[in-house]
Amino acid sequence: SGVSAALARFFEPRGWSGVTRLLGLTLLGILIALIAEKAVNFALRRWRGQSVDVLPETLRQMFKTLTIRAFFEAIGLVVFFYVAGFALRALLSGEAPSSASGLRTYPDALIATSFVSAVVIIPRIMIMVNKFLIAPKQPHLRLIHTDDWTAKFLYRQTGIVYVIWGILNFSIPFLSSHGLGIGEFRIGFWLNTLAYILFFYGTWRTREGLTMMLMGADKDVTRGEAAVARAYPYICMVLIVLNWLLIEALVAKKMFHLLNGQPTLTMLLLVFAPVFDTAVRGLVRRLVPPMSGEGLVAQAAYMRTKRSYIRIGRVISAVVVIFTITWLWGIDLTNLSAANTGFRVVGALFEAVIILLVGYLIWELVSLWINRKLAAERTAMGFDSDDEGLGDEGGTGVSRLATVLPLLLGVIKVAIAVIFGLIALGNLGVDTTPLLAGAGIVGLAIGFGAQKLVADIVSGIFFLIDDAFRAGEYLDVEGTMG
Repeated sequence: SGVSAALARFFEPRGWSGVTRLLGLTLLGILIALIAEKAVNFALRRWRGQSVDVLPETLRQMFKTLTIRAFFEAIGLVVFFYVAGFALRALLSGEAPSSASGLRTYPDALIATSFVSAVVIIPRIMIMVNKFLIAPKQPHLRLIHTDDWTAKFLYRQTGIVYVIWGILNFSIPFLSSHGLGIGEFRIGFWLNTLAYILFFYGTWRTREGLTMMLMGADKDVTRGEAAVARAYPYICMVLIVLNWLLIEALVAKKMFHLLNGQPTLTMLLLVFAPVFDTAVRGLVRRLVPPMSGEGLVAQAAYMRTKRSYIRIGRVISAVVVIFTITWLWGIDLTNLSAANTGFRVVGALFEAVIILLVGYLIWELVSLWINRKLAAERTAMGFDSDDEGLGDEGGTGVSRLATVLPLLLGVIKVAIAVIFGLIALGNLGVDTTPLLAGAGIVGLAIGFGAQKLVADIVSGIFFLIDDAFRAGEYLDVEGTMG
């Protein structure tokens, strides 16, 4: 009944003839804008063809081709936007129609331009972004690793969802401007629910393709990555349901200031995680230096380097996503300490997660550097980790640096884990002083109780530092040989 009353207020000053005129001229303005866009695209076809028709061979060339194509599409979209605006203002010029009841109404040109912006232009921008990412008709330009059917289905399904959201984004201010308060009409609920049902259905239908996206084109996928990839579509479904519930809860609480796209953009950030992962893998393929040397040591070093680069990229992506989400929701982590208890706890958890991510990033960078140095030393000495048949005389041994580096790596990793773990606990409000004191007491007790063991460990460290012997050498110590 409220929607009917709002539509009656819209019809009252215009009548059927005025509404028909508004619809007809709006369609005419859209047609004029489309003709102008097609004319510009036709004029630029030569430059666009020269840039896009080249078959890319590398990720850089692919990204360049996609960027150029998106640039030309954006030019056409900008032309459509401005021509539509000028045409609608020219065709629907004049004052707002007067209402017999004295109710304030809006000019037809404003209503028409709002409709075109919400239902046509914004969905087309989102569809253009989708086309950039998944290239439904051009597999050789697809940034995300998936099959053709999944790419085409996602392209169509998300396009329909964007149009429904566009209708919703037009309907809410339109009905509100005609006397119906936000949150008081059910059409918003049904349009939003329909969009999320389509989103959920699309995720279910393309679950195998989404798993393929996260697996990527690389063959060296770990068991953990494979498990996450298989669970990813179902995680997306849960996120879609939770996001829908969040929006309805915010509407029920009349917290409309938090409905300016924050829930939807947050969900899209989390759902389109394969985009970030694909980007990381693509950058790694370009940044990782080629394998130096031959043999199992060189190959293992190359794989460790590649995995370290991927993990570092994922940590950076996670930090960017976290800060983007906090920015979308207007959360200032530095001021949460002055808020109530719930916000202080959330802020402390956020900061602890960031601290642990930074520590993990340093861990990976140190591991990457030491492992590369270790592999270079072993490769230069011709040492192969699979070579066990050295004979009774043994080998010549690797370099002094290659002998000490594994010990150094273990010490640094333990130090990083302890330091950043204590910092994170301290940020959560845990008093780390008793932990340090207890660790000191336990260490002292172990030191007194196992003096011989500690002495052996210290002696072993000094043997390595003094270069008494190296890994790979054949030793004879008091009758024990090896």
